[in-house]
Amino acid sequence: MSHDIFPVEFKDGSRMYGINDGTSCYMYPFLFHTQKVAQAWLSSGDRDTRILPTEPDNARMTEEDVIIYPDDLWAFNSRVSRPAAWITGPNKDVSREETWEDHTIYCRD
Repeated sequence: MSHDIFPVEFKDGSRMYGINDGTSCYMYPFLFHTQKVAQAWLSSGDRDTRILPTEPDNARMTEEDVIIYPDDLWAFNSRVSRPAAWITGPNKDVSREETWEDHTIYCRD
């Protein structure tokens, strides 16, 4: 399987790291505090057991705006709960019903 680690950048410049499953084009919503811990998760058997974390109850109560960088040419705005280490969804000003074609999110200026 093709899995990559991607950075999530907060407004204060700090980062957390997520896992992108390139085979199924799926970003796991849980995050890691360091790239080293994310890499250790990829190297362990945990990802193959499919027992994945579930969204913590308080995640949406502590969300903040971030930029997610799944690769060097593509970035998009989203929200993350730092204490819960969880991607909570699109920015509040972006409708959850919008499609990829509605915005030019595939490149950074």
